[in-house]
Amino acid sequence: MKKILVVEDDTEMHVIYKKMLGELYSLDFVVDCDNALKKLGKNKYDLMILDIIIPPKGGEQFYIDLKTKSKFKKLKVLVITVLGSQEDFVKKYDESSGSIGKPFEKATLLKVISKMIG
Repeated sequence: MKKILVVEDDTEMHVIYKKMLGELYSLDFVVDCDNALKKLGKNKYDLMILDIIIPPKGGEQFYIDLKTKSKFKKLKVLVITVLGSQEDFVKKYDESSGSIGKPFEKATLLKVISKMIG
């Protein structure tokens, strides 16, 4: 089973992700960038779902920091935000990353994840 790290500070969204993805993927959840970095250092993930509005420094800066480290260059990241699609932003740093806006439909989420990691 493929592993996904969900970086999302809204714990109600954790429940939504579990309902939408829990039967298809192994999910780990963290509520901030610091804990995400700790999880990424200890585990191998096929994908990270990243909310762009996340403490402490924000998902955009966290994403840039990750993509400039050779250890995480190949990590596929799906950026999700109420700000709408951030496709241009994520593709600037990594062509294999993607973005969708909130709110999203389950079918859209599954389609994008499937395209990214199979």
